[in-house]
Amino acid sequence: MKTRVKTFLVMEKGKKSKVLRPVAEKGTYFLLGLLFASGTVMGSCSPFAVAFVSVCRGADFLFASLGAAAGYALSGSRDLFLRYTAATLISAIGAFALRSAFVKNALPFSVGISFVSVLATGLVFAFSNSAAVSTYAVLAAESFLAGAAAFFLYRALEAYRCGVRVASMTLVDLCCSVVSFAFALGGLARLSLYSVTLSGILASLLIVCAVRYGSLKWALILALSFGFSLGLSGENMIFLVGAYGFSAMVCSIFLQFGVFFSVFAYVLSMLFFSVAAGGYYAPGVEAIIGVIFFLLLPVSLCDKIENFLSGDEILPEGSLRQSLVVKLRFASSAMASVSQSVEHVSEKIRDIARSEAQQENAALSSRELIAKELIEEKTSQIRLVASEQFDCIADMLMDLSSEFDDAETFDSYLAGKIRSMLLANEITVQSISVITDKYSRSRVEIQTSARESRVAQPRIREEIEKICRKSFENGRILASGRERLIVYSQRPNYKMEIGFSQHSASGGLCGDTIKLINDARGHEVLILSDGMGTGGRAALDGAMASGLLSKLLSAGFGFDASLRVVNSALLVKSNEESLATLDIASIDLFTGRCEFYKAGAVVSYIVKNSSVQKVELSSMPAGILKGIEFAKRTAVLGPGDTVVLLSDGVCPDGTDWLDYYLEYAQKGSCQQTAEAIVANALKRREGVRTDDMSVIVAKLKNNE
Repeated sequence: MKTRVKTFLVMEKGKKSKVLRPVAEKGTYFLLGLLFASGTVMGSCSPFAVAFVSVCRGADFLFASLGAAAGYALSGSRDLFLRYTAATLISAIGAFALRSAFVKNALPFSVGISFVSVLATGLVFAFSNSAAVSTYAVLAAESFLAGAAAFFLYRALEAYRCGVRVASMTLVDLCCSVVSFAFALGGLARLSLYSVTLSGILASLLIVCAVRYGSLKWALILALSFGFSLGLSGENMIFLVGAYGFSAMVCSIFLQFGVFFSVFAYVLSMLFFSVAAGGYYAPGVEAIIGVIFFLLLPVSLCDKIENFLSGDEILPEGSLRQSLVVKLRFASSAMASVSQSVEHVSEKIRDIARSEAQQENAALSSRELIAKELIEEKTSQIRLVASEQFDCIADMLMDLSSEFDDAETFDSYLAGKIRSMLLANEITVQSISVITDKYSRSRVEIQTSARESRVAQPRIREEIEKICRKSFENGRILASGRERLIVYSQRPNYKMEIGFSQHSASGGLCGDTIKLINDARGHEVLILSDGMGTGGRAALDGAMASGLLSKLLSAGFGFDASLRVVNSALLVKSNEESLATLDIASIDLFTGRCEFYKAGAVVSYIVKNSSVQKVELSSMPAGILKGIEFAKRTAVLGPGDTVVLLSDGVCPDGTDWLDYYLEYAQKGSCQQTAEAIVANALKRREGVRTDDMSVIVAKLKNNE
């Protein structure tokens, strides 16, 4: 009973939080609009609320506009209220237009809207009041300030919307967030007693906290931002920029002698600037009050401030769940490409067969056409294929679970160090996973937006190598919609020298397709697919089979599950029979272990020190029957050993000549060997109709 009551209370709390969170968020936008509208610069200018409204998204601009209107109403000036309320309305209309147009990069438009809103309303009031030339100069400066404020606020809100932690922000986003906070703090300048403002007290308190618990970087960013914002809030107050900045530096220098010496130096520096400014002592008094509050802060709060500002503790980055979600997302994208490929290839085949079908249908009556048994046969076949997909999906999920079972550790510490390195290079990414499998092979997976291309640069790889203390291959890029997954795999012990050659029997498209992939786990995969017949139709079948197989393998699926998907796709793609053989060699570049997978493919070869070994396995090609499986064989390669894959067009009359050639021919590069095999095969078939020919020659070498 207690458990049920506890569960009910948790559910009710969750429901309340779901309701209260949007309300609190909208209320925050209203209060920020009110606060920005309360801040003034250069006398009576107040452009920050207009800029804030221009960068709001969704329905947030409505609440920000209401808050801004309320803030301008509280200003007490009728002209100020009318002008800036009109500017806010123009800015809100612009924000609504950006929302309706679904603009991808709204930053320049938001800056322009803020600039135009302030400038247009200012010109109207200046003309109506016959203002002096100096008024137009102030108006121009205010308009540029509105545009700049829109830039700062936009970057700060984007960092908030993306859920970027303060410790993970780039320097630019951090500065923009602090400047935006300083603009909001300027709105509290009206709350004063004998010229001593609440905003000035908070500024001194935060600067001293940054010096004590953070770093000089934090202190200077806060000092310059607060000095700029508060310096523009009143006449002859711009000296606060230098006052806060220099005082923060002095405070940091004297920190080595203790906290009391440090804050005392800060107060003396602020008093010096107050005297130098003509006896305006308010900043000095604000510094004294701020330091007193600092000394009275409870220890628990000080610890939280230190954890927030220090940046010494690297937050955990990446997890098993996070990496699993990313992997399944890209696997889902690979599955989606199956149906797209089937549809695309079906359209191509319908175009090719349309002329032939017209001639055949002309000889049939309408009753015979309606009674065509092909429809029922195909419908039955589709049902069988559809039922088989449940098993295919189960196998694929099992493959993915096996992959994550192999991953023994997810190093969050190294992932955090990599994120810090990327932030130092002004690169923001979505997630980072450093994975080490049970064979002690490491890889780094970095998820980012499609627009971010700098993660794959060689200098980033070099920095990752320094952090992980391992050598990595160049980054592999997997694209999925608007996202990218950059994978850095540990540098293996071996590498492959690969050469291939093809010959088209028809002189046009070759019915054979070659794919070479690296699965980012230290395996080089060679794929040779031979479509039925020659020409365009065979090329479509071969390209579809090898293309889908390579995508599925790259996404992390196993060979058997991928074959079942390819087989199903070939079965349902058109009304006519189509098939494709698949010949695969997967070489583990860490151990030299080579696995052969054959579906209807002809003999392959392993050449070891002029000793030729045949790999000949009986199997069915894909696209004929459901439930086909690979025939498999495993071998171990050493440095200098060669693997040869070929299509059936190379040796239609026997392989004796090829056995002899591989054993005794003069050794050249893999590319030269592949071309020589095709050339010899063509010579042997002179005057005889030939099939498409393809050869892959791959040699294992030490990765020096």
